[in-house]
Amino acid sequence: MGTDRSTDGSTGSTADGLRFESFPAGYDAADPAKADEQTARWFDAVNLGFHEDRTKEERLPAQVDGYLRDGRVLTAVYDDRLPEYAWDPAVPVATYATMVNDLNVGGSALLPAHLVTAVTVRPTHRRRGILRRMITADLARAKDSGLALAALTASEATIYGRFGFGAATSTAGVELETRGNLEFTSPPRGSIAIADADKLRGLVPDIFRAHLERTFGALAGSMRTPCVLPGSGTGKTRTRIWPYAVFSGTTQTASRTATRPTSPWAGSTSRTQ
Repeated sequence: MGTDRSTDGSTGSTADGLRFESFPAGYDAADPAKADEQTARWFDAVNLGFHEDRTKEERLPAQVDGYLRDGRVLTAVYDDRLPEYAWDPAVPVATYATMVNDLNVGGSALLPAHLVTAVTVRPTHRRRGILRRMITADLARAKDSGLALAALTASEATIYGRFGFGAATSTAGVELETRGNLEFTSPPRGSIAIADADKLRGLVPDIFRAHLERTFGALAGSMRTPCVLPGSGTGKTRTRIWPYAVFSGTTQTASRTATRPTSPWAGSTSRTQ
């Protein structure tokens, strides 16, 4: 029951009617200002899997551009045996995506890491081995290509242990009462300013790069994707870039203030060799 998920658009079908395809995000050949149909339907499936609103058509080209710059490979699983009354059969019943980006493994040493994202399986198609087929074949290819580890952000962390993933870090929240006699052990430095959103976009790549090079465990995944700024029409609380920055003479300080994770899970890692 092997599948062919190469990036040239080739397909592989299985005996249970499932068809696996891998492809890069793409633009509509007739209208380059639009995402192509296959890519748009892939995003529909991802949004369904994460219980999010459907992405507005006018916002898809920016996502396509970011995915292409990231070098992401998208995988879609189609069910060729859906009943005639089922939702659009062009929308995948499962999704998966990967890219390769640097991981800080100590000091300034950067190691290419295989990053897994957008993993969904429609509830109607669970317990059919779809995730197992997608992830085991993908991790085998990552190993064969010489990548030492894989990483992902887990919405349901208990799923991935069977594939060799484990917790990479933990997070904690701390609230401080700043009224009264709160004192710091080092003198304050730097300044805070409300930043112009367009100018902040230009600062972000340097901020992320400095953070990557100085921070153990940092990943380079967000540097090449477009910034999502307040007022961009998302209507979401998962904004990645805040419209202010701290300028203290060190870009690392600015990066901690100007960004936040879009998930409470910091991530997981898995050895691929």
